[in-house]
Amino acid sequence: MSWSQYSDELHEAATRRVLEEGLTLRAAATAVGASRSTISRWVRLWRAEHGFATEQRPPRHGADWQKHEAVRLVLEEGLTFAGAARKTGVTPPTVRKWTHEARPAPKRGDSSQRAQAEAMRLMAEEGLGPRQVARQLGLSVSVVAAWIRHGNVR
Repeated sequence: MSWSQYSDELHEAATRRVLEEGLTLRAAATAVGASRSTISRWVRLWRAEHGFATEQRPPRHGADWQKHEAVRLVLEEGLTFAGAARKTGVTPPTVRKWTHEARPAPKRGDSSQRAQAEAMRLMAEEGLGPRQVARQLGLSVSVVAAWIRHGNVR
């Protein structure tokens, strides 16, 4: 089957990345230099040719999925904002904004002591460094480094 200006190999590679790797249509389109609607059509045609009338999994597109996945990649997998942005097809500033919105707001009072205790636990039990601890707790690296310098976290 001819795929107009795109080679069969390019078409198959883009379709495979969307279906098997879960790449967003936008990210696949950017990767191969085609439009999102072209990639969508290729995926639809592949599904029709292979007997998949409906999707076998929930759709992995749209802002809600991207937001949830980007925040999960940063907070749980430890990816950078740029890394999560590449995987979800959005910009790094957007991932940063979503991540900061998803973190609970700091509370007055003993929150500093709780955060220091959690930082100590993360460093001792999970072997995380100051950067990873700061990212997990939604703090700057300089705050965690100051706690270490002053002996509040070991």
